[in-house]
Amino acid sequence: MKGVTLGLLALLLLAAPAEVQAQFTYTNTDGGIYAYSTNTDGASMTITNYAGPPWDVTIPTNINNLVVNSLGSAAFEFIGVTSVIIPGSVTNIGSRAFYYCQSLTSVSIPGSVVSIGSEAFESCSSLTSVSIPGSVVSLGDFAFDGCSSLTNILIGEGVPGLGTGVFYGCPITNVVIPSSVTSIGDYAFSWCGSLTSVTIPSSITAVGAWVFSHCANLTNIIIEDGVLNLGLGDFFDCASLTSVYFIGNAPGASPNLFGGDASATGYGLPGTSGWDSFTAATGLPVSILNEPNPNGSLQVTILPAGLTLSGYGAYWQVDGGIPQPGGSTVVGLTVGIHTVSFSDVTGWLGPSNQTINVSAGSTSTGTGVYEEAVAFEFTYTTNNSTLTITGYNGFGGPVTIPTNINGLTIVSIGNYAFKNSTSLTSLVIPGTVTNIGSGAFQGCINLSSINIPGGVTSIGNSAFAQCASMASITIPDSVTIIGANAFATCSSLPNITIPASVTNIGMYAFEYCTNLTYVTIANGATVIMSYAFQHCTSLGNVTVPGNIAFGSVFAGCSSLTNVTIANGANSIAANAFNNDSTLTTITVPASVTNIGASAFQFCTSLTKVYFRGNAPKIGSSVFVSDNKATIFYLPGTTGWSSILGGRPAVLWNPVIQSGGINFGVMNNQFGFNITGTNNFTVAMEACTNLANPVWAPMQTVTLTNGSV
Repeated sequence: MKGVTLGLLALLLLAAPAEVQAQFTYTNTDGGIYAYSTNTDGASMTITNYAGPPWDVTIPTNINNLVVNSLGSAAFEFIGVTSVIIPGSVTNIGSRAFYYCQSLTSVSIPGSVVSIGSEAFESCSSLTSVSIPGSVVSLGDFAFDGCSSLTNILIGEGVPGLGTGVFYGCPITNVVIPSSVTSIGDYAFSWCGSLTSVTIPSSITAVGAWVFSHCANLTNIIIEDGVLNLGLGDFFDCASLTSVYFIGNAPGASPNLFGGDASATGYGLPGTSGWDSFTAATGLPVSILNEPNPNGSLQVTILPAGLTLSGYGAYWQVDGGIPQPGGSTVVGLTVGIHTVSFSDVTGWLGPSNQTINVSAGSTSTGTGVYEEAVAFEFTYTTNNSTLTITGYNGFGGPVTIPTNINGLTIVSIGNYAFKNSTSLTSLVIPGTVTNIGSGAFQGCINLSSINIPGGVTSIGNSAFAQCASMASITIPDSVTIIGANAFATCSSLPNITIPASVTNIGMYAFEYCTNLTYVTIANGATVIMSYAFQHCTSLGNVTVPGNIAFGSVFAGCSSLTNVTIANGANSIAANAFNNDSTLTTITVPASVTNIGASAFQFCTSLTKVYFRGNAPKIGSSVFVSDNKATIFYLPGTTGWSSILGGRPAVLWNPVIQSGGINFGVMNNQFGFNITGTNNFTVAMEACTNLANPVWAPMQTVTLTNGSV
């Protein structure tokens, strides 16, 4: 409908919303380069440009500790992306954000998005389907104009209006306009040549001009009661149109409403009015459906609803008549029994025929439920008597993987088997599975719960990466390896317990789990790779097993305050806690003999470092910029001087004096003196049951002149 206007990259980078500030660039772990601007709230940002590869793009939830909440104007314009997963942090998709992305075949729009700008996906000629969530309150003009392969659309309940030319020229086959929609803009569905039927719901109060003009295969229209006016040329040149059913009185009409629709006839219900003037204004002949024959209506719902909307070809028929999409209504039926049948859908078990009684003056209802055939739902490879799941063809929602298919036991979830299955909400894996492959569930952004059975021994690289809705997961004590990036960017995960069976935690395994507040690592892991918990910005307290090798594991954990390293570790690697600016205390076991360079550099809140053993050998810059830190060591240990790594080192020797006049019960209270290093701070706690101790803080004191 409109010409293509080319812009310069320099101008695109400047075309940011008014609420953003300076420009920056960021290279993601997958190699993708993002340009972005920080928003004025200081906590969020807007992506303004992208340079690939990769072209299968999963946009991160966070970049440099800023939440990605907006895709700016023209951010991906003319870019050769093939698929895009938008994270649940994004609320705005700017104008022309994906304009002319002609290689784009799929896009996942999360329920957090409230605004899709004008021309956002215009001329994405390879895009075949799109689901617009009900959270969208602004759907811009020409948002999907010229998407010449777009056959399937789902408009979520809650969307209030459809902008001008929003689906202009798209070959969509069916559309259900939800009852939340009150307005439809000019040319919204013009030139949608594959559209066969449409219902204008009673919620519509404003209809633009030429809305369904030139829809060459449109045959059937239902206009519900409450639609008061139709716009100029709304059904102009719909040459195949035969039937227009009006549920209420004649609506107001504009010129050329049915111009060129020579085969069309309107049908009104008994008791309705205004038809003579309507016919005079539009040229559409209208017949009144006389009682008692015919005088009833029938509406049939198909479940799952998406079987009609997603190209599976599910439809219903009454008495073998015109195929109808799920949710549509057939009016003018005779009183009595009618037979409803359903189409066959590959991979689904269709409902049986139904007989439904239609009563006079009312709308009878029915429901046809399709069940997914298990063998079709999954693709797989076989190895003797076992089976590996390699792909998923299902419709999503809650999914249970069976123990076997065709008598073969399922033992493995293969690499990328469920990758980017954005409709998947929960999953049950059978106890026969021992391996979860690399990327098996990567990008399943709506997967909120999953069980990992007790037989699984290995979780592959990126197995659950970008599962942004996953709120909980239990790792069984059969697992020995957690691969690199295994749970990266699981931004809803609040806590994790890693059992003693796990010996290896891969690089970036839990990176950007920004909601993770605490981690329990049982004393079994021997290797935690670098950056395993990088940028877990809510993580506050960690106990690390003693028998591991690690470095930079917690880099960028900006809320981390306390770390305890269990006995057994013999070294702390270079940069292990570098730039953990909120870390206040750390306890180092007696087994540590070496601390690598810059291990605690820029830990600017660090105040206390407790050593339980002899003075270790330290590298350069271990405590650089840790200006608040004091080193404490125990009596009887060796190698200590008054300085370690440029920080003061003092004897950690508070002792309760068991003699003297202040020791014992006095005035119904127990008292004692404490002696130790001058100006040393001592926190006292009490417990009433040493067999099952629960310690409660009592008092914090400072040893003035070495005692209190």
